[in-house]
Amino acid sequence: VSAEITALLNRYETGDEEALHELLPLVYNELQSIADAYIAKERADLTMNTRELVHEAYERLLGSGELKQTWESRRHFYVVVARVMRRVLCDYARKQRAVKRGRGEAVVTVTTLSDLAAQTGIESNTHLMLSVDKALQTLEKKDPDLVRLVELRFYSGMTLEETAKALNTSRRSLTRDWQIARRVLYRALKEMRE
Repeated sequence: VSAEITALLNRYETGDEEALHELLPLVYNELQSIADAYIAKERADLTMNTRELVHEAYERLLGSGELKQTWESRRHFYVVVARVMRRVLCDYARKQRAVKRGRGEAVVTVTTLSDLAAQTGIESNTHLMLSVDKALQTLEKKDPDLVRLVELRFYSGMTLEETAKALNTSRRSLTRDWQIARRVLYRALKEMRE
């Protein structure tokens, strides 16, 4: 299936629109698993469901032209999907904050970010989500690999083993990078609070 997905992505890249119709059924379950991992960690009052997150991310992939690029592998595709899902969720948090302005902050909680929130003193979940997004945008200019790692761990809910496979790196190297990424995010968020 992995080779078939890569082949379909490459066919689509060259202009074969039919490849896209063949691709969706092959990747849908995995996209849903990625979204499920995130949604499962949300509070009960989150109004976006797994299906909506998958469809919004897929629509953005189509609209942004990110599907029309050179695909190295199926894993590469899922790394890009994790990035797009992060954008969707941050945009969602911004919208919720705008809607709730004056009645309290929006309610978007990422359980894997809760320790980071506690350590940086950021109490609002929406503020945390948007602050992490801003920190990741800054980090992307310096070290895009660390950003991919954070996206897969925080937003796709992947374990270190799954992330190591997705990024085609050793678990040992990834563990070191994960410590660095968390320190960088911690410092960036602390600076934003000061």
